[in-house]
Amino acid sequence: MTDDQMSTRTTRRAGRGSRRLRRQLVGVLVGTALVSLLIVGTLNSVAAWSLLTDGSRERLVSVAETRANTIDRVIDRLLSRTSATAADLSVVDALNEFQLAFDALDNQTLDEQQSAELDEFYQDRVIDPLAGVGIDVTLGTAQPATEAGRYLQYHYSIRSNAQDPEAAGADDDSIYSSVTDRLDPYFVSIASDPVIDNVMLIGPSGDVIYTTENGIDLGTNLNTGPYSDTLLARAVLDRLPRARAGSAIIADWQIYVANRGRPTLFAVASAKSDTRVAGTLVFSISIDALNAITTANGDWESIGLGGGESYVVGPDQVLFSESRAWIEDPESYLDSIDDPEMAGLVEAFGSPVGLQPVDTEAVRVAINGDTFVGATKNYLGKRTYAYATQISVGGSKWVVVAEQPIGEIRAPLFSYLIRLGIALAVVLPLAGLVGYWFAQRLTRAIPPVVEMASAIAGGERDVDAPDLGANEFGDLARRLEQMASELGEQEAALETEFTQRRALLLSVLPPRLVLGQGEIGGTGEAIDTATVISIDVSIATPIDDEVEASELLQRFGEAAEQAATILEIERVRSAADRLLFLAGVSHDHDGADTAIGFVTELGVLVNEIAESDDEALQLHIGMSTGPVATGVLERGRLTFTVWGEPVRRAQAIGALSTSNQILVDESTALALTDQGRVGPASDIIALDGQPMTLFTPSAVR
Repeated sequence: MTDDQMSTRTTRRAGRGSRRLRRQLVGVLVGTALVSLLIVGTLNSVAAWSLLTDGSRERLVSVAETRANTIDRVIDRLLSRTSATAADLSVVDALNEFQLAFDALDNQTLDEQQSAELDEFYQDRVIDPLAGVGIDVTLGTAQPATEAGRYLQYHYSIRSNAQDPEAAGADDDSIYSSVTDRLDPYFVSIASDPVIDNVMLIGPSGDVIYTTENGIDLGTNLNTGPYSDTLLARAVLDRLPRARAGSAIIADWQIYVANRGRPTLFAVASAKSDTRVAGTLVFSISIDALNAITTANGDWESIGLGGGESYVVGPDQVLFSESRAWIEDPESYLDSIDDPEMAGLVEAFGSPVGLQPVDTEAVRVAINGDTFVGATKNYLGKRTYAYATQISVGGSKWVVVAEQPIGEIRAPLFSYLIRLGIALAVVLPLAGLVGYWFAQRLTRAIPPVVEMASAIAGGERDVDAPDLGANEFGDLARRLEQMASELGEQEAALETEFTQRRALLLSVLPPRLVLGQGEIGGTGEAIDTATVISIDVSIATPIDDEVEASELLQRFGEAAEQAATILEIERVRSAADRLLFLAGVSHDHDGADTAIGFVTELGVLVNEIAESDDEALQLHIGMSTGPVATGVLERGRLTFTVWGEPVRRAQAIGALSTSNQILVDESTALALTDQGRVGPASDIIALDGQPMTLFTPSAVR
């Protein structure tokens, strides 16, 4: 790859690195903006939710406590009025007169046609509707058992339920009619109170002897009649006799068939003359009166509930006031009831009061006497935030509940989150644009600096720093330029040191032991089969000038070492007049053939180096082949040496050779590939008392 290609690649890499950094910087800025908004949004959301729940709690507490106080005052006033009215002697007199008039009707018998009309009325208005909701009632159990009761039902109850209520009692000429004409206006005036919708007089025996509404309970007996199992009967017959004298009690809300199946509450008080009980005064209150209190007459916004509501629950955990869901959308309310039988009853009676169970956590806690506030599910299974508290009404424990849908409370929070999302949608792109502009300005100086650093890393030392201004990048470029210059100087010094060290090592050791980094390798002892070449050098005619003689011997030594290097022959030791070489070390041959070629070459070198007969060199060469050991000695100074019998034999043979004679022993002659290259020497020489067979290839000169 050319330098231009390397430079182009480096520039591209620098550009890619700059783009990556720009993307990272943009990502950091966008991420910082995102995290900041999310942190602020989360903290604000938590704070907002806390404020919303606190505000909802305070609002619900205020609504529930206000409803509870209002109900308590209204019921107390009702009870006080009931007991006060019952203590009025005119009421006692009225009870006595109505009782006498009622007793006088025992001899009044309906004719066959009148009985048939009464039966038809009950069948259409009572029996069939109750059968439609699974309540089996017969005419005998639904109608009054006495003739007086049947008489009053025909002349008053049927006529009051007709299209012309004024016709009630029109054809009755009994004493009861005259008493009613005289006393009815008084009791009707009492019933004109917005809270009271019916006034009832009940005789000492439990007979309903008068009502302002002339309902189908007129003439019935609370002991034995169709309403004997009502809360009204229980209050009149069981509870009132045990109540404190002069006090009134409450009969809790209940579906009262005689009041057109509407939920009805009764205030009951005894009317006494001296110590004799003349009878019972009963005020009935319709559910509309309580609904007006719990719903603030339907103005939910004015009490701060929005989509919430407040209602009353009785001690047996049934609804005591009509819920907002029923008032506003009866069909949806019925659809939300899981129990089909319950839904049928609510639809038939036209109200969930006294029927709809409210077994919720809030109600359970409040019934036990504690106050509940928090998130829960209401009687329809919907998530709400509710407050519930208990109140005592006429000796009965009621629970007032105010609740608001969780979703409505969270609506401002959701609105805030939507606005936060819009803010994110606006801020993040702006942060990205600002980040991109900032990243471009910040990273504009990176490519030339990276290119400069890449050039230095690639070996370039003569670099010029680009002018990037008085900033961090400009300072970095100048420091890189200075670093490149210093690196160049250090590398040149290292190269010189390496060259010198390598040359020094090569002057002592064979090349195979000097590694590329100028270090010594393979210093341990190694045994190999090789040919040892021992050379003694002398000058044929002595030269007076010692320097000239030394230079001549040095030239020969250098030429011999150069020739040995070419032939991969290792120089073991070198002196001015004595050389020792090894052929075949670290090779797959014993080096005999190479050694013969080398010593033959030495004859040529001798002739080339000698410039005159006076400078003629004399060589004494001996060779021997066999196992030798080589290694590096570091005792005092670094030395490469060789051990073994072939070394001693080669040196001995060389010492015995004549001028310019090459002697090889039998081991070398046998190791030659072409043994014809040598012939027997003329003499057999003894070494250590042992005769040696020697060979010689030829003379050097």
